[in-house]
Amino acid sequence: MDNETYSVSLDDGDVHVSTGPAHEPDAIIETDKATTIDLAVGRLSSEAAELSGRVRVTAQDSVKARVFRLIKLVERLRSGEAIAPVGA
Repeated sequence: MDNETYSVSLDDGDVHVSTGPAHEPDAIIETDKATTIDLAVGRLSSEAAELSGRVRVTAQDSVKARVFRLIKLVERLRSGEAIAPVGA
């Protein structure tokens, strides 16, 4: 984000955030602070962010798809949409 680097790891539903680059990342997400805020508060959709180049994801296609599914899930939760548990 801007000139700062953060690592985010997901492990069995736990999210860990730390400063600095990840050792062997599955995905690299590049964006700026304004875009991160716009995504977080719902002023910008993940599709619009990607299409406009405000977010760039470098990863294998399957991992990239999972990154955007996670962003979409956050968007749906933020909107108050009911989310069915996996397997329901």
